[in-house]
Amino acid sequence: MFLESEIQIEESEPELEPSPIPSARKRPKKRKHVFSDEDDGHAELSRTQVPPPRWVLDLENRRGADERERLELEKRRVALEERRLALEERRLEQNQKFEERRLALEERRFEDEQRWRHDILDTLKGIAETLF
Repeated sequence: MFLESEIQIEESEPELEPSPIPSARKRPKKRKHVFSDEDDGHAELSRTQVPPPRWVLDLENRRGADERERLELEKRRVALEERRLALEERRLEQNQKFEERRLALEERRFEDEQRWRHDILDTLKGIAETLF
């Protein structure tokens, strides 16, 4: 009897619908924790907040170090460029002074040559006057 009642109960139960395909089920969303500028990552975490993994912090620290290093190299590059420009300006000033001195020397040579020619002509005139 006992068996008959169980069989009757099993027969009277409606058939259950098959469960959906596992891949068709919605996957739960992954939680992401975003630190705001206000808490700067040091705020007390609530139960819903999960601290970032250590490797994420290491990567972020490395990125910050790389950025600081890049800024330092950029500062050095700018300083070197400023020094190069200052040297170029000094070189141009020295070249300008050199050119001015060279021009002055050429002017003196020209004036000396003119005087010399004038002196020779005066001497030749003097000789010509004494001969005639």
